[in-house]
Amino acid sequence: MWQATQRRRTTLGEFADFLQISRVSLSQYINGRRLPDDENIAKMAVKLGTEVYELMGRDLDSTLLFIVKNWDKLTDKQKQNLLATMEANLKRR
Repeated sequence: MWQATQRRRTTLGEFADFLQISRVSLSQYINGRRLPDDENIAKMAVKLGTEVYELMGRDLDSTLLFIVKNWDKLTDKQKQNLLATMEANLKRR
């Protein structure tokens, strides 16, 4: 995805620089020797223009996906109510 926007082949180092993470860390993530911490996952998702759950290869159900996509449109009160409802539902499980 990123490489296509560059219109040329790029190196692992250039990609790491773009993601603002070390080359060693990126190599370890790619080779499965280490998992990125939450901060680097979030940083990579922002730089790649994707969501963290997509970057991690996880699917969200349609309701949660709708909430994620529309979160910024909600008022603070709506966010609080939604979170309280979700928390109550999780406690019932």
